Amino acid sequence: MQHSFQRRSGFTLVELLAGILILSVLLTLAVPQYLSSLTAARTNQANTGAKIFATAIQSNYMRLGGTSYLNVITAAGLDNTANGTLTKDLGGFPPTNPCDNGNTFADYSIVSTAASLSVVPKDPFTRCSGLIRFTLNGP
Repeated sequence: MQHSFQRRSGFTLVELLAGILILSVLLTLAVPQYLSSLTAARTNQANTGAKIFATAIQSNYMRLGGTSYLNVITAAGLDNTANGTLTKDLGGFPPTNPCDNGNTFADYSIVSTAASLSVVPKDPFTRCSGLIRFTLNGP
């Protein structure tokens, strides 16, 4: 009597469940690390953008005689077109703020007086942590 054995290809249910279990454990460990690295990357980019912004303001402040930060930008945070070249110094636009999803002056909080100015990225969606306030002080 001849027996014909048919060979089946594929995975058994136990093998599939073991694979799913391994993948779920890996995802449980990897996803929080991935989200944490995204937050850190956004924060670093926003802080770098604020520093670039502050450096351009400081450069413009010195170019205008170093007497008042109010000559560099107005209280609304817009380029003082009568005296400044802040927009040109920034390459046409302020740096992108990934915490606020924009690249306008309004995406940064700018507080200025004649003697000092501070720049900090805005974070209305709480997508970043550890934002730095860059403060410039005049003479």
